[in-house]
Amino acid sequence: MSVPAQPPLPAPETGRSMPQFFLGIGAQKAGTTWLGVYFARHPEVYFSPIKELHFFDAMHVPKCRGWNRRMETKLQELQSKRSKRRRAQPVANRQDEVYRGLLMRVAMPQNHLLYREYFLTRLNGEKAFGEISPSYALLPRSGYLEILELFPSARFIFSMRNPVDRYWSALRHKYRDSDGIDLHARFSEELDDKRLHSRTDYQTTLETLYGSCDPSHILVLFYEELFGPNARTVVKGITDFLGISFVEPDSETKVNEGITSRPLSLDMRAEAARAFSDTYSYVAKMFKDRLPQRWLEDMAQI
Repeated sequence: MSVPAQPPLPAPETGRSMPQFFLGIGAQKAGTTWLGVYFARHPEVYFSPIKELHFFDAMHVPKCRGWNRRMETKLQELQSKRSKRRRAQPVANRQDEVYRGLLMRVAMPQNHLLYREYFLTRLNGEKAFGEISPSYALLPRSGYLEILELFPSARFIFSMRNPVDRYWSALRHKYRDSDGIDLHARFSEELDDKRLHSRTDYQTTLETLYGSCDPSHILVLFYEELFGPNARTVVKGITDFLGISFVEPDSETKVNEGITSRPLSLDMRAEAARAFSDTYSYVAKMFKDRLPQRWLEDMAQI
């Protein structure tokens, strides 16, 4: 799908001259922030200083269109901070890189060439480059085809998390800045929120993705594997998938976990498992030999 009034895209580089482009496409609350930290620290990867660029979802997913305005707000806030810091001390290199990235991102809406230039003008011998925006899991087929038009050999990484745990983590994150909220009291009510269900609709994401590109260009992960006893092997699979060297992971540290809260009761877990029964059924059929124990335990409650 081509954007109206936009000139044809120049033919992208092909073959060995182009480092490997990759996208983390979700799921939300399924380890994407941890993956972003891993890639940002990897010496052979150029990872966007703005972890979530929200370029394609802002064009293709109606409820994500507000991201363009939010990027403008982020830029304004950082400009204000830079102005204050400049009077006190030099701006840190990392903040300066984020600032330059935001300048380009704000100019980027609907401009695929700027999206590609955002990366290609920053490469300095890296073997791979990319970003992670969990809401890319909501893209229609046309969105993935646009990505492949820019980077024909693009690799996609999709991490799934046990639906009950993903829902509970998302709920805690949603109210992380709210004081006095009894999340357990809101648990059942929030289960009706279609937005939370769309983030756990792994079937739609995978069927759309597999219907858009070469299956060998897709890596599906389980959050529970990423932070489980075989995490080292899982991360080795990621680095092999991208053609980069293996670097030891820090799987003990989880990031962006949201506010702390007492665990769910067995009855509440069973209620949530029933709400996501279709997702459990689909993933069990597709990945029956890989299902983590945490998934099997909640499936038994359906």
